[in-house]
Amino acid sequence: PKELAKAFQIKTLETLNLSRLALDSFPKISVETSNLHTLNLSNNRFTTINFNKCNFPKLKFLNLCNNKLTDIQIARNQFPSLKSLYLMENKLRKIPASVFLLDNLEEVLFANNFIEEIPDEIADLKKLKMLNASVNNIKYISPKIQELKELQVLSIGGGASIKESLTYFDYYFPNIEVLNLSFNQIKRVSDNILKCPKLKKLSLSDNQIDSVSFTNVSSHNIETLNLDNNNIKAIAIPVNVFTKLKVLSLSKNQLIEFPNSIYQFSSLTYLDI
Repeated sequence: PKELAKAFQIKTLETLNLSRLALDSFPKISVETSNLHTLNLSNNRFTTINFNKCNFPKLKFLNLCNNKLTDIQIARNQFPSLKSLYLMENKLRKIPASVFLLDNLEEVLFANNFIEEIPDEIADLKKLKMLNASVNNIKYISPKIQELKELQVLSIGGGASIKESLTYFDYYFPNIEVLNLSFNQIKRVSDNILKCPKLKKLSLSDNQIDSVSFTNVSSHNIETLNLDNNNIKAIAIPVNVFTKLKVLSLSKNQLIEFPNSIYQFSSLTYLDI
């Protein structure tokens, strides 16, 4: 780490890749990394990380994937320009409190951890456009998540080996375009999901849904609908609602009757039953 600290002294440096170096502590540096935009610390051995008193005024992308992190320590205003934070494949059991200090975050990825809830503080990330918390143990999501008016992509779910996960999801997002709720224990599709006006891609595969009603759909922009591997016995998909539907997946269900409306979709390019 002492030798690596010298790299931060290069004033013209914009990208620094310190991946796969078996690091378990962050180098102690005393200079301000004024031009650094991208910092990759993935595939190391960090269990926690403290950036000490160093400021990164222009850093936009921080990659901490595939470590052994249980927490990260970030001071307020230490990363004032940070837009993307990658924390996939660590050992986080909760979202680190310091993450909520990153006012300008636009995307944060927590996939493949052990996180159990998304707390009220998520609403502090008002500029957030993408949140990926798939393959976790999430059982509770604060209703305050609906205050994320800029959110466009949301992925929340467990995995094939995870026994406990969401049983219900009933939130409304005005700008959501991609919603992935696969690998949960959801039993029905809520009305609020179907009323999201800009929703284009909806994935509810690998849940416990037994019936689906699209009578209250407000989004006419859905292009991809994935309901694979549920317990669906009957489904009605109105042609006048799903006018832009291109991809429809219904495999591994218990359909008794094939929906006649499928033959009438003029934009359908992929069908899996």
